[in-house]
Amino acid sequence: MLFFMERKLFKLRPIARPLIQHIIGNGLGTFLWFDNWHPDDPICLKWSSRVIYDSGLPKKAKVSSIVHGDQWVWPCSMSINLLEIKNHMPSYNLNSSLEDCIKWLPTPDGVYSVASTMASLKTPHPLVPWFEHVWYSYNIPRMSFILWLAIRGRLSTLNRVHLYNPYVGAFCVICSSSPKTHAHLFFECAYSKVIWSHLKDMCGRPWNGHSWPRFIAWAAQRWKGKSPSIIVKKLCLVMAVYYIWRERNSIRSRLLSINLKDWPLVALKWNISIG
Repeated sequence: MLFFMERKLFKLRPIARPLIQHIIGNGLGTFLWFDNWHPDDPICLKWSSRVIYDSGLPKKAKVSSIVHGDQWVWPCSMSINLLEIKNHMPSYNLNSSLEDCIKWLPTPDGVYSVASTMASLKTPHPLVPWFEHVWYSYNIPRMSFILWLAIRGRLSTLNRVHLYNPYVGAFCVICSSSPKTHAHLFFECAYSKVIWSHLKDMCGRPWNGHSWPRFIAWAAQRWKGKSPSIIVKKLCLVMAVYYIWRERNSIRSRLLSINLKDWPLVALKWNISIG
């Protein structure tokens, strides 16, 4: 397992390398050919290994091999690539009394932080209108994650699984009446209707005649702010989606089906009474 994780981390080196810069002091702590200290990226990435041969320096040479006092001293060579490297050396003054240091480029002070790493790696996108219903101060992470997947249509519903495995039935495992889609599971299935019909007073909107995407769009416009009533509505939404999805997984794994006479038992799980 350890070697597997190491291989995964090694594959991230091309992503992390541009975010790290070596500031040269005495040059003893930085590899000449492989570390990111030169303005033109690691030398080995921009130029071929022929440069190493032309320089006469070993492959594992440190930058200290071309530092003498406060001067850059390269071996004499007629290599055009080496001449180009010499002409683009770092502009800062060398101080051989100091050790090399590593600067984390995404932060102004050069100190590593997880927040700056996330900001550097993620692709910027405009905020979606429903983000406050998924990520807010009172959210329950495991439930919010399922809601996030449900809104984006990324849960492994049977219609999605059917695309990759045609031998898997695409119909809802709960009601067996319609193809299993996100819209059906969370808003049209008989199981979901029982849940939403008894949460409509808390949510402030009846579910009749409305689809799952329209309900999410409506909630994004109406459920704004941090008042207790808004928080309760958001929690109703995320918990409904989470437990509907959990019940679906439970039924599928046990190969059970729910009979209409069992709907009162379903509602009982939510401490709901059916008249």
